[in-house]
Amino acid sequence: MIAFDRSAVCGVPGEPDIVAVHLERDDTAGTIRAAMATEALVPLAERWLISRGADPEQLTPAANPISPAALLTLQIEEFLRSSGDRFTVHTSYTDASEPYDIWVIAQDTAPSLAEAPVRVWHSRRQVDDDTYTLREGGFADLDAAYAWTRDTSAPLPPVTSPSARAAAARKNTVPDIARPHLSPTSAQPPPAGRPRSR
Repeated sequence: MIAFDRSAVCGVPGEPDIVAVHLERDDTAGTIRAAMATEALVPLAERWLISRGADPEQLTPAANPISPAALLTLQIEEFLRSSGDRFTVHTSYTDASEPYDIWVIAQDTAPSLAEAPVRVWHSRRQVDDDTYTLREGGFADLDAAYAWTRDTSAPLPPVTSPSARAAAARKNTVPDIARPHLSPTSAQPPPAGRPRSR
């Protein structure tokens, strides 16, 4: 189950307010085991539940009248939801006042050659039309990611840089196998005594 923790507004500023609750019932022993995690973003809470065996199709997030503003937001959310233990969250910040910014800094434990090792996800609510956007950026290190959070209106750098993509493409390119040079041969007449085929 995923819920919104209203008490977080009264707690430490910036603390996450999304709560994931995992209940495991043992009918034989007549017991219920509960575990809980607090996350800054709903797809991260869903990821935590999925890692504990929850069926992604059965997840029931808290009722949210705010809709994603673009397809890209949905794509990033699905990526996070299904990312398993690939990302280790270092820190996050949830702003309880307008524009309701949320940012998360995480270390990528399995980046490809073309990907930055540190990710930032930034969510912002569009109050006028009750939508939100989720953006993703890549940084070379944690210091650069923390520096970006001082101005969240700044563009996020892409997860893959053009130079890194080019380097990865060169490394992954399989060289062409040299083919033997064949010289053309002239047509030979059929052996004597054999009729030509028609």
